[in-house]
Amino acid sequence: MHERIYRWQNLAKARLHHVLRRCLSQERRNKIKSWQRSARKHMGKALTLMHGTYSAKEIVDNLRNRIPQHAEILMVHGSYDRLLPMYRGGPKDLIDELISFCLPLFSAADFTIKSNILPPMPSM
Repeated sequence: MHERIYRWQNLAKARLHHVLRRCLSQERRNKIKSWQRSARKHMGKALTLMHGTYSAKEIVDNLRNRIPQHAEILMVHGSYDRLLPMYRGGPKDLIDELISFCLPLFSAADFTIKSNILPPMPSM
């Protein structure tokens, strides 16, 4: 049931995004994004009450349940700011947890990290 709700919610967000992108200037969209970030910070306690809190381990466990068992490629894209205020941990905690999840699944030759917070991993 929750998956169906999330699917509809994501569809509605995507539609709204495309409509706003066509109808509003980049400057206006930037102001809306700024307002959204500010509201998110001010509503932190309410968001935490509604959605609860989670750790890096819980995020990776959720990811583990969503990917196919024999996946050949796994690409994770995310924004640390979008995880707040519900996420309890730092960006490095999440990266470390993702690495510990991915390394046993993929060979070192296939494994790369591109991140704004950490330098690329040295090749092995």
